[in-house]
Amino acid sequence: MKSGTTFISDQFYAKHVSDLHFRHLRMAKASTSIQDCAAQMAKEQVSCLFVGESPQQIQGYVTDITLRDQALAKGLAFDTPISEIMEHAMVSIHPEATLVEALLLMFRTKSRYLLVKENEQYIGWISRTKILTEQSQGPFMFIQSVKEARQITELKDKWQRMPEIIHLLLSRGMKAGIVNQIITTVADTITQRVIERVIKEIGSPPAKFVFFVLGSEGRGELTLKTDQDNAIIYEDKANEQREAV
Repeated sequence: MKSGTTFISDQFYAKHVSDLHFRHLRMAKASTSIQDCAAQMAKEQVSCLFVGESPQQIQGYVTDITLRDQALAKGLAFDTPISEIMEHAMVSIHPEATLVEALLLMFRTKSRYLLVKENEQYIGWISRTKILTEQSQGPFMFIQSVKEARQITELKDKWQRMPEIIHLLLSRGMKAGIVNQIITTVADTITQRVIERVIKEIGSPPAKFVFFVLGSEGRGELTLKTDQDNAIIYEDKANEQREAV
């Protein structure tokens, strides 16, 4: 007989987006003021409000964080149209996708919310918090803990735990392709944290740059034992600045 913890975890891996009670789309017109949108979100107790004429004509969205960072922190007038601060990078998923696929998509796109789309129609939305409440342990809470790590030594310790987690997932029958994506997501997250930490320690870079991952990590097929090809693409600067770059 399986233990209660194992049973709950196995249930999570078998669940689909359609198994959740995803939330109905709450809408506001693009001309609606920031204050009215905040009042609507408070009244309806939602952390995400979609902007557009209808659920099938969505132009963008705002979250409680958007209101904090783009409106309050910048001192915008309360009658500013919500279209001035709304976010545009919307990500959608099919209701028959698994919760595993939904979380991987969220981590890859840095999205806290996903639109649920079926037959070219938006039928609702789900949040990362909603999905994470479906499991109390497992790789996604681990990925979240990696995102929250602050020290390089802590990140090293996280990576050293990966074989244990991967062994657990494989023993429960998780598909190898999904396991590869999980390893890739953890590696990408650690890379991002290292870059952020280095910049914090030595200061802002003298040129804009992109850290470019190639090979298996770039394809989302990373394994635990692999060589790694990376590159840095950086801004072309004047000759007198090249040494600093």
